[in-house]
Amino acid sequence: MNEIQIVFQKRALLLIFLSILFAINIGKAQYAQFIGEGTIIFKKRINLDALIKKRFYDKNDYITNKLITDYKASYPSSFRTIEYSLNFNKDRSIYSRLTNRTADEDLRIGEVEGCDNIILTDFKKKKLDINLPVSGQHFFISDTLPKIVWKITNEVRDIAGFSCRRANGLMMDSLYVVAFFTPQIPVPSGPEIANGLPGMILGLAVPSLHTTWFASSVQSKSINNAPHARNEGKKIIRLDEYVKEISSNLMNWQIQQSLL
Repeated sequence: MNEIQIVFQKRALLLIFLSILFAINIGKAQYAQFIGEGTIIFKKRINLDALIKKRFYDKNDYITNKLITDYKASYPSSFRTIEYSLNFNKDRSIYSRLTNRTADEDLRIGEVEGCDNIILTDFKKKKLDINLPVSGQHFFISDTLPKIVWKITNEVRDIAGFSCRRANGLMMDSLYVVAFFTPQIPVPSGPEIANGLPGMILGLAVPSLHTTWFASSVQSKSINNAPHARNEGKKIIRLDEYVKEISSNLMNWQIQQSLL
């Protein structure tokens, strides 16, 4: 085989390799899944030890210390995980708790506010309805979607099989949040009241509340049998009215927690 034949053979092999690579990339692009409606299961993970310290940071008396010691002995796990479902389509989403309360849950000092919220978001009307039981009271909030100031970064990570991009946000004036959203689900929703990104939020972290939400599964199917955020005869109030009414019973971080 002369030198010219060798050169042509190398070029032919290179063309074959590039053709295969191109075909693989085309296949991946065709396989990329874009979902317009479905159900997402989120796992909310709360650092109870950190929240207990936050709640009783200014108390160092014998009774409080004994209460915390006894609690940790009864519930040695530092973390608590709760599952939620987010049913969505291009117009709205409904977010609600999946796992039921345990019999002793209300007795725990690690029990957090906002765990049983039912949240209905209407993207067309830019409206939010929340059925919110908190501190022995029941509120029904109806208001415009809360504005979150987002800054999208170049960081990327995989969540539940979807490529997600990081965004840092500021909500409720001072609450710093970190979100990971995917353009493959072109719905501006997410867990709790998180919204406003060009894709579904599959991961959310609120450092000051020691809480994270991450999608564990995504299914493409229509909304059905999802709970609704009905007012159940309660007075309808706005978000700012809720904050004003509950502020005498809860600290600022607990109010933020009740909405998340």
